[in-house]
Amino acid sequence: RNFDARAKYLLEQDFPFVSHGRTDLSQSHHSVDFDNEAFAYQAVHRLAQKGCRKVAILLPDPHFTFHQHLRYGFMRAVSERGLDYSIPENICLESETMLIEQWAEQSTGPENGIDGFVCPGEASYLAISTSLRNQKWQVGEDFHAVVKCNTPVLNKLDPRIDCIFEDIAAAGQSMGEILLSHLREKQTDIRHVVMDPQAFE
Repeated sequence: RNFDARAKYLLEQDFPFVSHGRTDLSQSHHSVDFDNEAFAYQAVHRLAQKGCRKVAILLPDPHFTFHQHLRYGFMRAVSERGLDYSIPENICLESETMLIEQWAEQSTGPENGIDGFVCPGEASYLAISTSLRNQKWQVGEDFHAVVKCNTPVLNKLDPRIDCIFEDIAAAGQSMGEILLSHLREKQTDIRHVVMDPQAFE
């Protein structure tokens, strides 16, 4: 969270920790994060290259720091590409699957015309694709999506899905190494690691 109470408490207690994700607290602390701004930026450009004219992104709840990171990257790319866009206000990444499916159904009619989706997680893509499949839409033909994935499963199930990889295992290893280094060496330098998006081969 932007001003995460847990991180604030640990800082006040001078207790060693490293967070997965960043905060906006005035006092710095160790963190490991994924470059969600770069992911959203790259995703929009990839959708534009596929011929999409109106793109949408399903953002996390605003109290999460990566909400802003995703939004910045998305808006920067749609501005550069001159694309029409949609950011739903009544649902978010954490919404129930049924609500995401309903939103997707309402968003792809002739009045809205969304043909490209930026999905910051597999679950959001599965909800959107289920709704569109019920309307006889085909991924890669009637609509396109770029999905942030933690495993290669989605890409193996359907190679037409454009996946960008977030290496959670590498993030966990980096967090462990930072914390152990801090404990063993009494390290005073604050380390911030931001991991780059990776394309599936």
